[in-house]
Amino acid sequence: MVQQRTVADTAWTPESERALNQVCAEMEKQGQNELSERLRAIVSPLREGQWKIVVAFCGLFSAGKSSLINALTGASLATGAVPTTAKVETAAMVNEELGCEIDLLDTPGIDSTDASHEAETLAHLYLADLVALVMDYQHVEADEHLEWAKRLQDEGKRLILIVHQVDKHLDFELSFEEYQERVETAFSAFGVEPERIFYTSTRPSPYSQIVELQSFLLGLAHISPWEKQFSIYIRVQEILRQFAQICHQEEWQKVQEDVMDIFGQFPENAQEARQWLETRSKSILKVQKDYQLRLDELQDKWNHERIELARLIELAQISPYETTELGRKYVESLRSDFRVGWFGREKKTEQEREQRIQNFLNDLTDRAQKNLFWPLQSALRAFLQEELSSGTWDAAQLDNLTVPISSELLQRQIKSGALVSADYGYQYVRDVVAAIRGQTLARLQMMLDDYQQLAIVQLQEEEQSIKQTFAPDVEACRALNAWLQVYESIEREWRQKLNEIPVFSEVGAG
Repeated sequence: MVQQRTVADTAWTPESERALNQVCAEMEKQGQNELSERLRAIVSPLREGQWKIVVAFCGLFSAGKSSLINALTGASLATGAVPTTAKVETAAMVNEELGCEIDLLDTPGIDSTDASHEAETLAHLYLADLVALVMDYQHVEADEHLEWAKRLQDEGKRLILIVHQVDKHLDFELSFEEYQERVETAFSAFGVEPERIFYTSTRPSPYSQIVELQSFLLGLAHISPWEKQFSIYIRVQEILRQFAQICHQEEWQKVQEDVMDIFGQFPENAQEARQWLETRSKSILKVQKDYQLRLDELQDKWNHERIELARLIELAQISPYETTELGRKYVESLRSDFRVGWFGREKKTEQEREQRIQNFLNDLTDRAQKNLFWPLQSALRAFLQEELSSGTWDAAQLDNLTVPISSELLQRQIKSGALVSADYGYQYVRDVVAAIRGQTLARLQMMLDDYQQLAIVQLQEEEQSIKQTFAPDVEACRALNAWLQVYESIEREWRQKLNEIPVFSEVGAG
């Protein structure tokens, strides 16, 4: 009897035991007793301080797994032309030098129509330090082989490929070197990089590497305690990830279905999901970027127009010499020493004042209309016709872009204390013109605010119309973001549980 090798460096402690029991209790509370048992079985080598090397042989029905294991170990597992392996059977190899047993697990065919067979296979894959995918020589490139190899690799399992029954090879059809190259290319193209590929036969064949395979399997006994612990660590990760997915089953199933409906497949991980998201979001981001650029251009254009129209107001000539003289004469009539005639002086003086303010008012109104309001309305109308769609604004509204120039406005600009100055008449006209320009500018700005908002709404409507063409991409991004949110919640939960078991938190940190 061979004494099993001892895990001298195992870090299993009472704290790890308590943490394991707590995780298993959570699983059992959720009705996941089988998952709990599987977890305990995986960590049993660490708990007991001893282990065997476990290699799971899997493959399609009639690939020759059982006969190959018999040839490697001298066992007598059942073989035949009908499915013979419904339960996992074990045959052992022994590395006498190291005192280590290597158990070879013969699993049911992965193409079995009996769901219990697949469940039995999956349950034992978690116990394996290494998985050997056995393939019939004539069916190596079958989809099932490629997909299973990719699945096992993605789950972090050590993987070797065994092309069995190479005694079927006929050199006149194809050289064996060419055949080997074809096999390696097929798996490499599918993203599968196995640890080794062996070519075997239980019948005589110059190409059989059954001795090399046997030596490789016996060599697994050289695995260090830390390597064994890390192998268990990887398998525990998968169990805890499964449990976290079960805890989020409804939302996980929903996001998986949504992604499958759109993409026809699932992302392998968060990195791939983000790559898909980046691809699908490019068109949306371009629309958003284009919209922002157009919005910035719109803001710049309207700000520039505000400056130009304000400049038009500032430069409008509404108080030439003649108009200024009329304003100065009106100011002159307001002085206390201003008199007209001798008889009925007060009435005549008042009549003269009224006449002078009316003359100033009429002239100023005419010049403001011709030199300020009309040119301003014309310039704004031309700009709006270029920037706004027809029917979104009323040209008649531009007629309101005027300032009522009344005698009251003129009288409000008078500074009584300044009437004594001989030059005040000129300053008064400048004050009146500034008041008209200021009120005109204020009215213009209010009108421009309203029209600019119309332009922004018009731009937003155009953007929404463009976005409709990218509705599938928007939905794809929504589905991927939802998938990532659930996926990352699951990842956080199982990692947290893993780190709560001291022995595994140390492996993860290492």
